[in-house]
Amino acid sequence: MERPVLKFTRAKLNESLMSTEDILIQATPDNCDYEVSGKVSYYSDDTPVSNVLLDLEGSASYSAVSGDDGEYEFSVSKDPEDYILTPFKNDHFGGLSGLDASRIAKYAAGFPDVEFDCHQMIAADVNGDGQITGLDASRVARYAAGKINYLNGADLHWAFVPTLGTPAMSGICFDWPPVAYTPDREYSPLDSDKSDQDFVAIRLGDVSGNWTDEPVREKRNSGSVCEITAAPGTTLTIPIVLNRDTAIEGVDIKFEFDETVLELTGASLAGGILEKGDYFRISNAANGEGTILISANGDLLTGSGKVVFVSFNVIGETEGNAPVLSLTGFECNETPASGGFLVDGKVCDVIYTD
Repeated sequence: MERPVLKFTRAKLNESLMSTEDILIQATPDNCDYEVSGKVSYYSDDTPVSNVLLDLEGSASYSAVSGDDGEYEFSVSKDPEDYILTPFKNDHFGGLSGLDASRIAKYAAGFPDVEFDCHQMIAADVNGDGQITGLDASRVARYAAGKINYLNGADLHWAFVPTLGTPAMSGICFDWPPVAYTPDREYSPLDSDKSDQDFVAIRLGDVSGNWTDEPVREKRNSGSVCEITAAPGTTLTIPIVLNRDTAIEGVDIKFEFDETVLELTGASLAGGILEKGDYFRISNAANGEGTILISANGDLLTGSGKVVFVSFNVIGETEGNAPVLSLTGFECNETPASGGFLVDGKVCDVIYTD
């Protein structure tokens, strides 16, 4: 469509008539673009989700990134065309724990006390095959323990769906499985401004919904100190205790150790309060950092006391005044736990050799 023009029929320059053939003013409309905007929020608590890449693909390509407030905006040329708006995120990988693995495992096994809504079902299907199975629980457990760095073959860590109530989300999961949903928004065509084009973000594996837009959780504050005798060539087995009675669904433990002095050989539930329960344990160690993840497979046990026993070979002697073992994280059911290493009847977070 031609833009409107303004033509002059008579003009003077210094009181002399002049030709108007070359005088032409072409008006430009104030609004040449359509505006597309919305917000990305987390499924469980509407927390804004930042750094989400949103791609708008059609006759042209546009990109935007959600800000700290979760909001994004596009300016799209005013030529009515078909477009698809797709979100993607590839950072902020926290939020997974033994509790998540436990709940996915129990849901897959049909335990009546575990129910998921639509968003939790999407979160639970971490491998993306449309089913919620023990494989999904295993992936979450191994990922949280640091055994693997992927959840699925596509290496996706996030899922997105349009806000509930939109046509794409109407009656989304009443007939699941298989888990199937529309992750994008379609415009056929995009022929007007579009506001409130919101998305719900879901961290795959986080069925408890406790993810936050923080890349790393804070370390546990170091508490009391213990001393042990550790001669090279000997072995050490140190229990980690939970001080308060708790219905134990998932336990996440992180620790640091001096690799020149200690060699991690394993972790065991035998002899502890979970030995008779239906729990699985995963441990991992690399570069002087260890992780132990414990998840319930069945009915929960309630109690306090020795949760897990960590074993080391003593391979060297300490130099200087540095600890050989430090508890850097201890959570039960995704809540900071009271307890620590148990050495000669004393509970502590840091261990030195005497």
